[in-house]
Amino acid sequence: MRAILDHCGAVPLEHMAGGSVILKEGQNNGRVYVLVEGRIEVLRGGTEVTVLDEPGSLVGEMSVLLGVPHTATARALGDIRVHVIQDAAEFFRAHPTCHGSWRASWRTALTPRRPISST
Repeated sequence: MRAILDHCGAVPLEHMAGGSVILKEGQNNGRVYVLVEGRIEVLRGGTEVTVLDEPGSLVGEMSVLLGVPHTATARALGDIRVHVIQDAAEFFRAHPTCHGSWRASWRTALTPRRPISST
């Protein structure tokens, strides 16, 4: 996933305080966030699904690539630094080699960090 960071040199870098909501489930802002440093909690229906902590992890890419509202809320766990890709569709067209990064991000997002209880 780190490979996408090589393509983000001209992409604005933003610092976000812990607790900041990066994106909200059900909305769509057209942006993709690339984690540089820190941890991002991903929640669906208020339940934690995973925590992203690897530099190069993507947030918001599914919404942009599929043209649907965000399927989860992402929130900063502590202070973070992220690249904010304003026009993600154009970014991915201009950087086709980044597709491996979003595929890896999907695998991470779909793999629970803790066992799911049957109760």
